[in-house]
Parts: sequence; structure tokens; C-alpha cells
Amino acid sequence: MASITLDAERRVHADTGRVRVAAVDVLRSLGFQITSEMATVVEARRGSAVRSAMLLPDQVPLAARLHLVPADGDRTSVSLHLTDRAVSVIALGVQEPYVAAFQTALLALDRALTGLDPAAGAAGFPQPRWWARAPRADNLARHHETGQRLVGGVAARVNERLSGGRRSTGPSLWEGIERIVFRSPAGFLAMDMVTARTLLAIPVMIGSRRDGVPAQLASDVARLAAVVEGRLGAGGLGSVEVAVTEEDRPAFEFLHRQFGIRSQLPVRTLCTCRDCRQTKVVNLDLKRLRQRKNRLKTIASVVQTTYENDGEPNPFLIFGSVFQRSKIDPDFVCARCESTVADEQPVTFCPRCGDMRTESVLDTCSECGHDFEALAADLPAWAGTPPPPLAPPPPLAPPTPRPSVVPPMPTAPPMPTAPPRPSCGICGGTYPVLWSVQILDGPHPRPLTVCATTPRCSPPSIAPPARIRT
Repeated sequence: MASITLDAERRVHADTGRVRVAAVDVLRSLGFQITSEMATVVEARRGSAVRSAMLLPDQVPLAARLHLVPADGDRTSVSLHLTDRAVSVIALGVQEPYVAAFQTALLALDRALTGLDPAAGAAGFPQPRWWARAPRADNLARHHETGQRLVGGVAARVNERLSGGRRSTGPSLWEGIERIVFRSPAGFLAMDMVTARTLLAIPVMIGSRRDGVPAQLASDVARLAAVVEGRLGAGGLGSVEVAVTEEDRPAFEFLHRQFGIRSQLPVRTLCTCRDCRQTKVVNLDLKRLRQRKNRLKTIASVVQTTYENDGEPNPFLIFGSVFQRSKIDPDFVCARCESTVADEQPVTFCPRCGDMRTESVLDTCSECGHDFEALAADLPAWAGTPPPPLAPPPPLAPPTPRPSVVPPMPTAPPMPTAPPRPSCGICGGTYPVLWSVQILDGPHPRPLTVCATTPRCSPPSIAPPARIRT
């Protein structure tokens, strides 16, 4: 749980696509890494918990979530949620750097929105809402405790994090959803979350690059994306259903065809230098393979150098080993001016002439006239028809007469069962060692068993934690 948060509401007279592009540019200019960009939801993060634990708050860990909702007419409602990623009080014991970082981010966003709607900026935006879990505390007193918790987190998740484990398939609010079933009067179509996220990336491209896209089609696609992302934002587990109305069905079928076309073409990223506009094509698959190789080297280094003579992990050796193996070179370096900042956009290539296609909607190649729609000619829009209503059940047979006295069934003695093994009260996992802590539930203390393997599973305790061996 976050220790300090900021929530701000803004309403501007501008198109949702333009607002999203401006907001993403602001986050990137502040050093945020965009972790998820959808039509109505943008999530980003910046900084490192390791840096905070080493008392280097030059880039404090922040998380940002933007929610953009089309309002009346061509207005857009923007909700900004900034958090400290649960480390400001737990790790550092201070809040001042985070308050300053929140104010800087909000001021930059307000300036960008004022550029889109000067009247809204002149009228003044509402004051943000602040929330803090605990008062300020001395940072040095918590430093060693934080290091131990981070060590536990490294030990528990080193394989997933450093060897290229599963990647996020959408905003954090979508966690737990594995499949979406789209239902319309024409039938239904089921797809996994990876495919659905790729499908929902097309409205983002259309909103950012509307050249050649009819205004009505762009509006219909944006409305459909808002409906789908709103349903996913409501949460769920396993499979969820999204109703596609007859009005939204043409937009959905259009997105499905575009997805079918792009799934058969190579995917590259075009990086455009912000300073000199030099372009560079990047293959993300090759980049991930190189990152995986570097992470596997880091695993070997951490395992070999982070244990003391008694076998206990040392947090400072872990930090030193990670810093030695951490990637220092930036992701992008311009070959012309050596700038390290660039704008990125997905591109592909025409299978006939090899021309690079940068448009958001693929229909016909302007160089050779190749028909991209032919790639999805045999793609079924709907995988089936709606299931027929259930047939009424057959009439029940008359009950069989029973004897007036029924002999009792023999009862077997209950099988002995092992006592349940204690588990973490936050993540639910079982570990060889757990900790008993006392947390505040409103004004009253409450006991809680935690694993203390991650900052999330290490809530502040008002009493000394007690070790529990399982």
C-alpha cells in the first residue's frame, strides 16, 4: 500500500487523443517510463526502491496513473493518481522529496493542459487531494530494516525478475483477468489478455496519428475502446464478458481486421530523436533477448557475491552487486547528435515492396498499391453464434415411495488431518519463516502474519515483529 498519494481532477476542452499524447509527453519528459498506454488509461513509473534504500533520493520511486474519459461534447476529464510506490515512509521515513516530485509532475501536466485549453488554465484547476499514511520519521532508524526486506524480495522474485519472467499485459487494474469474451448480436469471440491488449493498442495509434482516418471512424473506435477498458478497469478474475452493441459492432470488426493484418506483418519500433529528428528502427524482440542475457549474468553474480560467511544474505552486498551489473547505457542513442531521448511509434513494412508503413490504419500501400485488407479476408469476425437458450427440463418422475423406517448409514471415523500451515495474510503464500506484526486498523491495533519478502508484504508494525517458524 502506498504511503503518500496525490489525486487531481482536470477537465479541458480538447479531444481525448490529443490530451493523452500531451500527458504521455509530460511523463516522459519527467523521466517516467510508460508501463501501459491504452486509449483511456496510462500508467508509468520512475525511480528505484534500491536507490531510496541507499539514501540516494535523486530519483525517488513514483508511480503515476492517468484516466482519461470523454466528457460532454469534445471535452475530456483527466484523473491523475500519483503514489510513492510504498517506500516513502517505510523505506526512507521522509515525505518531503515525494511532495516536491508530486508538485513538479502536477505543474508540468497543468502547463500541458493549459496549452491545449488556455481558458481552463486561466480559470484555474481544482486543488489536488493529498493523503499520507503516517507522519514523518527518522530515515536512518528504518534503513537497516528496509535493506532486509529488500533482500527478501530479491530472494523471492529473483528468477522471475532477472531471467525475463512474465511481462505485464495491461494496467495494474486488469490483473487477474486472463480472458475476454466479446458478445454481440452476431455471435461471440474469446481472446486472451495478450491478444486483447494488442487489439486495444490500435485505438491508441489512431488517436495519436489520425492522418487519413475518417473522423467518424476514429470517434467510434475511441468510444468502443472506452467501453472495453472501462469494463476491464472494473476488475475480475479469470474470464470477463464485454457486450458489443450493434452500434459498436462495425468498430469492433474493423479493429479485429486491423489486428489480423498486423499479426501477419513484422513489428518494429521507429525511434525519432527529439533534438535532431533523426530516425532509427529498433527490433524489440532482439532487444529483449539481449536484456535476458544480461539478466542471467546478473543472477550468477548475485548468487556468487551476496552471501556472508554464515550463509545469511547481506543487503549491502546485494546492492553493490546489482549496481555493478546494472545497465548504465541508455536505451536509445542518436547516431547523429547522441541525444538519449526519442519518440517511439510502431511501424511495419509492405510485404510486396518493403516500404516502411507508419500510418495507424493499414489499407493500401501508397508505393505499390498492395492491398493489406487481403491479409484478413478469411479472418472470421466472430468465432461462433450465441448459444441457444436452454431447453426446458423434462418433467420430474413421481417420487418413489420410501420405507417408513430407514436404517442409519454407518459412519466412518474422521480421517486425521494435518493442521493448516500458516500463510502470509497479504499475498497468501507459505514460507519457512513468517513474521507476526501489529498494524493499525483505523485507531485500533490488529495482529497480522506477513512474509516480509516484498515491501508490499512488509507493513509498518507498531510493535517489534516476532519471528514465526512454520
